[in-house]
Amino acid sequence: MNTGNLRNDSPFFSVVVPVYNVKDYLSRCMDSILNQDFTSYEVLIVDDGSTDGSSSLCDYYSSNDKVHVIHKKNGGLASARNEGMDYISGKYVLFIDSDDWIEHSTLTVLYQAIQKNQNQKEIDLIKYNYFRDDKIVKLCKSCAKPGYYEKSNMDELLSLALCDTGKYSLSACMHAYRVDLIEKNKIRFVSEREVGSEDYLFNIQFMFCARNAIVVDEALYHYDCRDGSITQRYRANLPKKYTLLFNELLKFIDKIGLYDLYSGRVTYFYVWSLLYGTCLMNEYQVTDDHSLLEGRKNVKEYFKYKEFKFAIKKSDKRKLTIRKKIQLLAMFLDFEPLFYYMFYVKVHKKVH
Repeated sequence: MNTGNLRNDSPFFSVVVPVYNVKDYLSRCMDSILNQDFTSYEVLIVDDGSTDGSSSLCDYYSSNDKVHVIHKKNGGLASARNEGMDYISGKYVLFIDSDDWIEHSTLTVLYQAIQKNQNQKEIDLIKYNYFRDDKIVKLCKSCAKPGYYEKSNMDELLSLALCDTGKYSLSACMHAYRVDLIEKNKIRFVSEREVGSEDYLFNIQFMFCARNAIVVDEALYHYDCRDGSITQRYRANLPKKYTLLFNELLKFIDKIGLYDLYSGRVTYFYVWSLLYGTCLMNEYQVTDDHSLLEGRKNVKEYFKYKEFKFAIKKSDKRKLTIRKKIQLLAMFLDFEPLFYYMFYVKVHKKVH
């Protein structure tokens, strides 16, 4: 990664675009980037071993002076993003998935926000809202209030990220990151094949290191919620992957001396955002390759994880409602029927 001082010809932004078999969507993505009204940027397209003709389309865009193309063997999204980061020369990096696109003014809005709030200290993190395109376009706004956050206020953002994850949005695509801070702390994406969500781990680690942040009120990103995307199908072994993510976060906060301050909130994140909020819904959905019987069996198994038992005891319980306390007790006692009723029976009653 090139993280030296910006030369006069160095771009302000580096945009990393991982590509894998998205021939029908890549042009929309690239056109949205190349038509930005802010011009100090570079684009790093990382072709992750595409087999559908996307590779040739990537090379087509390499004729543009702003675009650099990297071809590599297939290794997944995290691998492609990491490969792109090894070549960036900008001051800030954005990650754009190749089947999504951004607003025409995205880079201008981010640049102006940085310049407006930069008072001697460089801005580490910029967060923005997005549109979810799923037949109809929906504006998705983070629960984080717009504005500038000093180091003393970063705890507020971290608490939202860990304790109100669904409303906060931890996607890497809705953030811009200062490159020097990534390199200084050696932060990289770990494959979702290992940790369940590379974005969650990357973002939370970065936030623990950040001195400040800006939350921008505008929606600058378009997320195309198309059939076949990773969030639209059953994900096998997700509890084990999220348990690894949990362990990685505990090790990280211990390494940077914040274990006592944040371990309660990190365990709350593991129990409620990861296992309860994501894994239960995942297990109780019925698909061609996943039965309800299998899902119920999996839930019973991960209620017995030693990490889960530890997290239930350790997690922050101060603001739990009576309902959540009952659910927490049910999880601790391995009482799966309650969650079968909540996530399957009750849901299907509403449908029918």
